[in-house]
Amino acid sequence: RVTAQQIALLASNYIHDRSQENKQLLENARFSFRLGHDYLMHGGDLDEGVGIHMSPELYAIYFEEPINLHRQVQDYLAIAEEFNTQKVRVEDEVLEKLFLELSTRVTGDLIQGLEIAAQRHQEETLIRINALTNIQKIVFIVMMITLFLEALFIFRPLVLHVKQYSIQL
Repeated sequence: RVTAQQIALLASNYIHDRSQENKQLLENARFSFRLGHDYLMHGGDLDEGVGIHMSPELYAIYFEEPINLHRQVQDYLAIAEEFNTQKVRVEDEVLEKLFLELSTRVTGDLIQGLEIAAQRHQEETLIRINALTNIQKIVFIVMMITLFLEALFIFRPLVLHVKQYSIQL
């Protein structure tokens, strides 16, 4: 979400000063935004094209109406790329039009969709953390019961036998 807003801010900066530094920062932000989005779509193995498991709720956010975040992100990135590929001497009207499109999208449905997706990712992460915590508690309880049963059925009789043998000696 922040990177999408950063793209619009850097585009605004570029319109005002036409510096190559802002143009490069814009390209870096666009690349970072695309990379982050691709990671969410495909997981860590982008070359293999292996998708990560998405819950039905997340799938609906990314690929179904009314949000269809994947399409919104692709459109936004295409506009940012078109903006960034414009020549320095291009007429202000072209850049202004592209900037207006970027800022309209970043203040509207795109940001809302990114916020909804981030919230859902956070909820699902907390659910996974809670599940792992519960598994950890169960494993701990099983280990403690195993140790108790070992002490009761293995070590206790062993100690009793050793005690009897020492008495006989």
